[in-house]
Amino acid sequence: MWTGIVLGALLALLVLLVALFLLVPVELEGAWTEERQGAGLAGPGLRVRFDAAEGTVALRVLGIRLGPWRTQGGERPARRKPRRRRKRQRKEGRKGPSVSPRKLWQERRRIVSALRAFLRRLRLRRFAASVVIASPDPAWTGWAAGMAYAGRGALPAQLRAGLRLRPDFESEVPRVGAEAAIRLQPLAIAVLALRLWLVVRRARRPRPKQGEGGQRGQPAREAGGRNGAP
Repeated sequence: MWTGIVLGALLALLVLLVALFLLVPVELEGAWTEERQGAGLAGPGLRVRFDAAEGTVALRVLGIRLGPWRTQGGERPARRKPRRRRKRQRKEGRKGPSVSPRKLWQERRRIVSALRAFLRRLRLRRFAASVVIASPDPAWTGWAAGMAYAGRGALPAQLRAGLRLRPDFESEVPRVGAEAAIRLQPLAIAVLALRLWLVVRRARRPRPKQGEGGQRGQPAREAGGRNGAP
């Protein structure tokens, strides 16, 4: 009796934790500037930081800091030699149905609908970008700057306010820096993945069987032989 009660309580707690993880919004942020290159994820009681310049990952759970751990360098374990013969047999014998590009194109409306529904759930919290336009040819720099200023007017107001353009006629190398933060629910990612998986599943074409061609041609040959028989 007590075992069933404990298992039921653990199962209810697990379901509650999964529901909280899917429904509670999280914030994704990233930066690629001269001062910082990295990304992070922040949620209730959880924070993950990735520093691309140092190659480290730091984790903070309920205020307790864990790490940082290095993601680059160090000795890698020796890899086993690939068994080409076994891999070839698996590919030839267990090859699944491939995706038909024509059927995938026919499902483009469902793909666009899924992406639009996902984008509607995104909330842009912060956006700042700096683009320095430069090239060896000052005339090309001026032309590119004019095109960039004209294209910035077509952006949404929040993106247009955070985008800074500056032509540099003395430098020859363009420079780009950006910072952004978005807020979303993990449930939106799960729904998008499920909808795209269903679209890909509809677009799959079955693999023809090895004996299918011979079985189809055999009745025709037999009929031809009967008609031509004396």
